Amino acid sequence: QNLCVCCYRFSTFVEICCCFAYKMAMRLIGPVMFIGANILIVSVALIFLFHFLPDISDNSNTTSIFANYLFGLWLLLNILFNYVCCSLTSPGNPIYCADPGRILGESVSILDGQKVYETTYEVEVEKFVYYRYCFQCKCIKPPRSHHCRVTEKCVLDMDHYCPWMNNCVGYGNYRYFLLYLMYMFLGSLYVIGFIIFECVVLSKTDKEFINRQSIFQVNFLQLREISAASYSFTLAVSALISVGLLLAWHVYLTLSNQTTIEFYVNLENHYRAKLENVIFTNPFDEGWRKNIRRVFGDAPWYRDLLPSSRKPPAPKFPFSLDDTSGTLLA
Repeated sequence: QNLCVCCYRFSTFVEICCCFAYKMAMRLIGPVMFIGANILIVSVALIFLFHFLPDISDNSNTTSIFANYLFGLWLLLNILFNYVCCSLTSPGNPIYCADPGRILGESVSILDGQKVYETTYEVEVEKFVYYRYCFQCKCIKPPRSHHCRVTEKCVLDMDHYCPWMNNCVGYGNYRYFLLYLMYMFLGSLYVIGFIIFECVVLSKTDKEFINRQSIFQVNFLQLREISAASYSFTLAVSALISVGLLLAWHVYLTLSNQTTIEFYVNLENHYRAKLENVIFTNPFDEGWRKNIRRVFGDAPWYRDLLPSSRKPPAPKFPFSLDDTSGTLLA
């Protein structure tokens, strides 16, 4: 028995140490990854705008060059705007609640002939939909909210903590996150296509020069061009693959009205429902059209073609159960 107690205490100590190490690592690495990502994005954009476009200006008409400049700047503006907004916008946090029993209610039991009141810390308002009390934050967590171990706060509609954003992705900034992925994917595809196009339409003179010269005879200008193309192409392909997979995943989550955390929770709920011979349905899924509005609201789709800042639409289940205290959104 003593051995079991020692093993339990040791495993608990290891878990606490691992959580602390992960939290500190994310807090230290997050700003570095945020700055590094911006440097990489801007560097590729500068190479594209001030190296590749001027390089083909002699072989293209002015209208084509101007259109490429506008399209490239439009992509860069949307990428940086949504990236910075996602990083700096709070995902939303429930406010402090000193008396959860007043809102969540109390249970009554009889002990030695006397009534004993116990605070209820969890209320199920619908199948698999709960309002819970967080003992760490001292707040009531609305449905879809979770406690983030990195920020040490409860986050509304929490999806995940993103070290690249140096922020938690949730209710208040998920639209920025999804738009960033979309524009980053388009930007990577555009850079890759442009570089391939430039290589395919390489002038006959340049081809003959490369065929005549050995690699040791290529001058500094050719080396710079090859290096710039290789650098941009490598980063763009890496971003296209990684961002593309992440974008596909979050498009699926958006259409099915789930968060990353909820996806795994729903797998468990589906298994529990199967054991109870009950058909599990996602309580937040309202059809793909309404699910898209859950992220983008009722604004016309073309508003997201340019940087726009607006509040997310109201959730299906309110953030507050107490009409006298106002919203639980901090």
